[in-house]
Amino acid sequence: MQSTNNLIIGNLSYENGDHGIDTNNSPNNTFIGNTVHGNGTTGINIEGEASTGSHHTTLINNISAGNGFTPPAGSFAGNLRVDSASITGTTLDYNLFNREDAIYQLI
Repeated sequence: MQSTNNLIIGNLSYENGDHGIDTNNSPNNTFIGNTVHGNGTTGINIEGEASTGSHHTTLINNISAGNGFTPPAGSFAGNLRVDSASITGTTLDYNLFNREDAIYQLI
């Protein structure tokens, strides 16, 4: 089931074994002022199926640092990931990313 047109504001997500914040097949969401740090895979993950995706996502004033140190095999790692089904209409502005010692910054 999709969860669309949501505001994800002012959250702190740290040291999860997987993504810090994840949307899957959920278009038209807005992320503002969230902090994600030290999560095992991707800090902020925007993804979905080819027919749906999580397109038209807006990310403003978020901090994503030190994510993706311990991704399970076959998982993605980094501070931000937007998959190919979710790129259309997705915008980023005034975000801060710090890779630290992780392999990837943005995917």
